[in-house]
Formats: sequence, structure tokens, C-alpha cells
Amino acid sequence: MSEKFPGAVPEVRVSDVARAAVYYENCLGFHWDWGAEGLGQVSRGDCRIFLTDNAFRGDDSTGTPMVIWINLDSKADVDALYESWSGRGAQIVSKPESQPWHLHEFTARDLDGNRFRVFYDFAWELPDRGGRKDDAAERAAARRSTPDVVGGTSDVRIFHITSEQAWTDAQAQGTYGADSLASEGFIHCSEPHQVAWVANQRFRGRSDLVLLHIDPARLQAPVKYENLEGGRELFPHVYGAVPVSAVVSVTRLLPSDSGDFSF
Repeated sequence: MSEKFPGAVPEVRVSDVARAAVYYENCLGFHWDWGAEGLGQVSRGDCRIFLTDNAFRGDDSTGTPMVIWINLDSKADVDALYESWSGRGAQIVSKPESQPWHLHEFTARDLDGNRFRVFYDFAWELPDRGGRKDDAAERAAARRSTPDVVGGTSDVRIFHITSEQAWTDAQAQGTYGADSLASEGFIHCSEPHQVAWVANQRFRGRSDLVLLHIDPARLQAPVKYENLEGGRELFPHVYGAVPVSAVVSVTRLLPSDSGDFSF
């Protein structure tokens, strides 16, 4: 299973595709890729935007202006892009400023009022993330309390790596409990994008592993999203034994010839 997923391409409503594209190209540094009327595309780096006019949409209004957030890597990058855009004649709504909500940001607009909020989140540089609330527990609770969605059941899963023998023993007992449940008070789990990293960090080269696909809605024990080692990325921890009935699928986890895992 691969977590590679393409970036979304927003549709920005404009009154005139060609006129808007020229502004994006001259003032915002985008490249006008194609399309002069109806539908066009501009791009810069990994950012792509579709521009659509009234004829393409079949209505006579550009509607409510869109807000596009652009996340840069530092305050200096935000300031540099502001200088570039203002020097090119872009319409600036607000200059760069470090806000009380811990974003260093400025705002620009296009000819139709669509806005760009260019920001850097500096909360991560502050003690305790600047007091920003960690809502991982609330999100985990929401996953457990809303197992059903329109059109079917939720496909939310967390994952745990264990040995084939440990899983065989768990099936006989009716519950699974990793060694960490006794030593640390919880079972280490992962979200889909974390599985390969965990496998390569802790189990590289082993060929006796299985991956438990766990439905959090079927657990009786609480799931907490946390990082107890001081890092930023949060991992799901199950604070209790996992009933075999909560494991909705089991797959073998085999390394490549070089000993690396992928998922």
C-alpha cells in the first residue's frame, strides 16, 4: 500500500482566464501552462491552479473569492516572497507580520479578489507549541464514536507489527497484548504512512512479521495519539489489550532483498 497521493488542484473562479493568467505570470511568478478562455492552468513549483471563467462554469458570477494558503518553511521565506510579489506589482492586502496565533504571514489578492495567505507556522519553535492545544485525543475519540459514514462503514485503521507466533498465541487467547503493554502501559501502533518507517527502524531484515490492521471503533481500551520521545509526529498508542475481533485483517510484512520494508 503506497501513501503517495497527488496534490490537489484548486479551481479558482475568475472573470477572464487570459487576463487572470497574465497577472499570475507577471505579478505572482507563476507559469501560464495552457488555456486562454474557459479553462486554463498556471503553476509554480509543485503548486498548480485551474482558472475558470463564467462560460466554463455556466453562470454569471465568480462567486465568493477563494482563499489559498501557501505554507513556506521560514519567516525569511515569507518575507522574501512578499518582497518579490510587491516588487512585481502584485496586489498586497497585508504586509508580513507575526500574528498572536503564531503564524508569520502576509496576504495578497488576484484581479478577482481571490486571496493568497502566505504563512510560516512558528508555533513549533516555541515551548509547548506556544500553548497550542493538542487535539489528538479528541480526534481519536471522534474516530471511535463515528464508525459509520454515508455509503458504508469507516475504513479508519491503525496498525501494529508483531511476530507470526505472537499473533497465533493471541488468537488462542482471544486478545493481543504486546510486551510494551506490561513495560510501558500501552501497545505501540502506527497510522498508514508510519508503518514502513517503524518497520525499518525496529524490525529491519526480519521475515517472521505480520501486520495487524486494527479498527479503533472495536477497541474497548482508549487510543491516545502522542509522542513520548519528544518528537513532533504523533503515534497511536492503545492503552489496553486488543481483542482479536478488533483486528479486521492480517497481512505478512516481508522485507525486500536489501532488508527494507515498504507499505
